[in-house]
Amino acid sequence: MLVNSAGCDLAAAKNILSGMNDLNKVALDYTELVDEATWIGELHKLAQSDNLNPLLSGYACALLLERNLISNDELAKEVSRRLSPGIEADLGAGWFEGLAQRNRYALLTRLPLWEQLSAYVASLTEEEFKRALVFLRRAFGEFSPQEKVSITENLGEIWGVNPDNVSELIQQDLSTEEKQKLDELSGFDFDNL
Repeated sequence: MLVNSAGCDLAAAKNILSGMNDLNKVALDYTELVDEATWIGELHKLAQSDNLNPLLSGYACALLLERNLISNDELAKEVSRRLSPGIEADLGAGWFEGLAQRNRYALLTRLPLWEQLSAYVASLTEEEFKRALVFLRRAFGEFSPQEKVSITENLGEIWGVNPDNVSELIQQDLSTEEKQKLDELSGFDFDNL
C-alpha cells in the first residue's frame, strides 16, 4: 500500500511522509504486534524505486539507514545513482531532501555521502543548479547551526580546505561578484519549478 501511494505530488508526499514516520514508530515500539518484515519490504521497494516521489524514496532510504539495513557501500551506490549527471536536478535533490529528514548524525559521519553530493552539485549546469537549489535549500534549512558547521567541515575536507579555516571562510563578507550572483538568484522565480 505504501508503494502504491507514493506516486504523488509534493503536497501529498508530505502527508505520506508523516504517516511513514508514525508507522515506523509503531513498528519499532510494537515489534511483537506488527508484521515488521512487510514494513521493511515496503521501505526497500520505495527506497529503490525511480518512478515514485523522490522525497518519499529518500525518506524510505533514511529509515532503512537508521535501522542499519543499508550498508555504507549500499548507501554510496544509491547516492551515486540518485545524484548523478543525467538525473533531473529536482529529482536528485528531492531524494536527498528525503534522506536528510532522519538521523542527521548518521549522514554527517559518512564522508562518502558528502563527496557524492559535492560531485553532484559540481556537475550541474547553472539552470540545473537553480532547480536543485529549491530542494537542497529546504533540506539544509532543517539542519541545526552545529550540523551546518559539520557539513561545511566535511565539504572543506573534500575540497582540500583546512577544517579550521572553513568557519572563517564562511563568515567572510561576500565579494561584489558573489553578491551579484546572489542578486541574480534572488530574482529567480522558484514557483515556476
